[in-house]
Formats: sequence, C-alpha cells, structure tokens
Amino acid sequence: MVSFRRRQKTVETYVRPCYNGCMKKRELLFAGTVLAVAGAFFLVQRVASLTDGEETVTVYQEKEQIAVYSLREEREETIYGADGSMNRLVIRGGEAWIEDADCPDRLCVKQGRISRNGQAVTCLPHKLVITVESGKETELDGVTR
Repeated sequence: MVSFRRRQKTVETYVRPCYNGCMKKRELLFAGTVLAVAGAFFLVQRVASLTDGEETVTVYQEKEQIAVYSLREEREETIYGADGSMNRLVIRGGEAWIEDADCPDRLCVKQGRISRNGQAVTCLPHKLVITVESGKETELDGVTR
C-alpha cells in the first residue's frame, strides 16, 4: 500500500503544474481569439447590411399594395381593413413590427421584428402582409438541384 501512495504523489507532482500553468493560458488565448474573430465578422456583416441600399417596408392588404415606408424613418401607422380590422405598424431603429392588432390569435404581434430583405410579417385574419424589400438580391439560405 505504501508503493501506491508514492506512485500517486509522483503522478500528481508532474501533471498538476503543467496543466495549471500551460493549458489554461492557451485555452483562454484560443477562446479569446475565436470570440474576437466572431465579433469582427458579425460587425462587418451588420455594417454591410446597413449600407447596401434603401430598404422599404411594403404593406399589402388583400393582395394589393397599400403603402410603402422607408425602413430608416421612424413612424407608427394604424392600418384599417375594409371590415374595420386594425393593425398598428411600428418602424423604429431599422426594424418593423406589428405592435398591436385586434385579430383573435394575435400571431402577427408574436412574429417579432423584421429588418432584412425578404422578411415578412403576416396577419391572416386581416389578409395583411408586411415585407421588407430593397434593391439588392435576397441572400440564399441553401442550394438545391
């Protein structure tokens, strides 16, 4: 039993100093580098998407275009349907969303904010579609054959 304890102490004396000193510094340096590269990539993508062109919010009701607003102008619009339905559209900070609606399920309110080309918010009970459109082409999600 004495020899087992000596062997255990010997292993701990060699492994512990190397792991505590060398590996943690390398791991932190690697993690920091990965985070910095990811952050830089995110910022470049965000700045590129903001400066690509004039993006607009287009409102369609019953398949007819009823309004076009700039995504850069802050505004609140109340959209009334032919049957007296109501949706409140908010455009602020480069994003658009439906803040309030009198439809029974209110799924249009829960869909959230849209800001990129091709994104849309729909309210099926009111036959309302709000899309973000711009002069640039929509980014591909994938390629199929």
